[in-house]
Amino acid sequence: MKLFSSRTQEIDRPRRRNILPADSSQLRSEQRNQFRRGRTLTGSSSRNIASSNELNSDMLSPRAMAHHLTAHRRRLTIRLTAAIVACLAIYVIIGQIAASLQVTTKDQIVLSSDQQQAYLKSTENYFQMRPVERFHPSLNTVSLIAYLQESHPEVVSADIVLGGGFGEANLILSLRQPIARWNIDGQDEYVDKNGVVFKTNYYAAPSLQIVDESGITPDAGKSVASARFLGFVGLVVGDLEGRGLKVTKATIPALKTRQIDINIEGVPYIFKLSTDRLAGEQTEDVSRIIAFLQKQGITPEYVDVRVKGKAFYK
Repeated sequence: MKLFSSRTQEIDRPRRRNILPADSSQLRSEQRNQFRRGRTLTGSSSRNIASSNELNSDMLSPRAMAHHLTAHRRRLTIRLTAAIVACLAIYVIIGQIAASLQVTTKDQIVLSSDQQQAYLKSTENYFQMRPVERFHPSLNTVSLIAYLQESHPEVVSADIVLGGGFGEANLILSLRQPIARWNIDGQDEYVDKNGVVFKTNYYAAPSLQIVDESGITPDAGKSVASARFLGFVGLVVGDLEGRGLKVTKATIPALKTRQIDINIEGVPYIFKLSTDRLAGEQTEDVSRIIAFLQKQGITPEYVDVRVKGKAFYK
């Protein structure tokens, strides 16, 4: 009975209890690292999803590994492309900044080193007040010209053109060409056809010189040779040239400060003009009177157009 009972107990004992490994931890490790039939696989085949049962990265299948590498290459390509685009953008932006300037002129006028430095200093002062405009697309050319003309009235226009090396630019100046001059205390002052008075002339001295016969003392003569007076002469000469008439002489008559007498090439008489009346109106009267007197065959001593709507001749 005892033997039968003992036999029965051996038969009913589960097989797993008969296995007594020397190291139970080794058994658990081996069971984790091998797959058995009928078991449910847990964990993930992706590197980006952690699992409590995933002990190493070798669980990725070849297909999952291919997907993972494709996504990784895509991310690297996007980052590399973004870096290249950012570098190109920075290069273009820096290339648009006028960091270093060189002075040139439109009429190929040769400027001395001191003259170039004077224009560069004024331009740099402008950029110090408006640093954003050093970036070429944001440059306000009209404002730059107005600023330069405050200290350099001989400048007609100015433009900054990118060129040369990286960050280099050219300051291209257009300078005024005088049509008349007036000597005051040994110094010449010039006026262009637009009536702008300036002192620095880079062209040949004009043949037309304003002759002062007013008899006023030199100290008071400075008020006679004002910018307004010279500007008026420049407007008259320029407007008459546009009408095909060339002024050969401009004279301030005796004891007069607001009158000027002009001689015109090919016309044997003089014209009296006043600075109190618009230059364009008087030049229009001058051209009409010349045509009228020539048609009538009259040669007067002078013609006075100082009064609006009337002309007197003698």
